Amino acid sequence: MADLARVLKPGGLLVIENAMFRFCDTRLARDFETVLKVDFDDWVPLYGRNNVLLPDSKYPDVVFRKIR
Repeated sequence: MADLARVLKPGGLLVIENAMFRFCDTRLARDFETVLKVDFDDWVPLYGRNNVLLPDSKYPDVVFRKIR
């Protein structure tokens, strides 16, 4: 993720779909804003910081724009 964020120019889009983590939990997220949320019907296990399972959680954010 760090390499993708590093080479993406400001205004560029980063798409993360079907991941088992929340981008907002990463240090990289502070350089991005969410531009698209999708409500998925299927539940996918999500892990938060420190690889802790987040039971019954959904994370609809899938497209992010680099702001700096």
